Amino acid sequence: MEEKKEFIKTLKSITGKYSSYEIFSDWLQLNGLAIASFTTINKKTKRARIKSYEKIFNKYTQEEIEKLVIMTEYMCNALSKKFHDFLGEIYEEMGFNNEKGGQFFTPYNISLLMSKTLYNDPSEIIETQGFIDLNEPTCGSGGMIIAFAQTLYENNINYKKYLKVIAQDIDLNCVLMTYIQLSFLEIQAEVVCGNTLINPYPWADTDEINIYRTPQMIIYKK
Repeated sequence: MEEKKEFIKTLKSITGKYSSYEIFSDWLQLNGLAIASFTTINKKTKRARIKSYEKIFNKYTQEEIEKLVIMTEYMCNALSKKFHDFLGEIYEEMGFNNEKGGQFFTPYNISLLMSKTLYNDPSEIIETQGFIDLNEPTCGSGGMIIAFAQTLYENNINYKKYLKVIAQDIDLNCVLMTYIQLSFLEIQAEVVCGNTLINPYPWADTDEINIYRTPQMIIYKK
């Protein structure tokens, strides 16, 4: 895909002071924090996120910031064309998964096959409780969630309105990849940074700073 190629090319063009891994992580934080600033209600958390955003932003020159913005445009263009795990593919292709002890993300075509194979008509669930629950305890880059949204879409179910997701991962980069992609795809989601085994959300007490809510959560808040 052309957007993925150009995204990686632009990312590599910024390297010098910082590694490509650090730049990608900063790019995730800048985009994630920018989105979260509109959905964060807690004032203390909002201030902390704005402060973190400014600290990362100030690391880069104006020219580098412009390139980071272009990377975001490539992602948006790619996700607007088709459902897929754009950021997860880049993360693995760049070898960033090896930076964190050999992470492995399920290929999107496998995620989609699993979703379609296990799919059951959710009409009765929607009629009974008004929405579909999806809990992803080790979300990675969100590929499984995106695949399920695609399956709903292909079965004429409005996933933007009826799908409600809780996604969790111990790795902040994974949390942000999921959060950014689900936000762009307009999926209602709470994406949480934390250990699912020790502190499963929402049952465990979770610091607000570790919870990222997509804009769609605000649109369909009841």
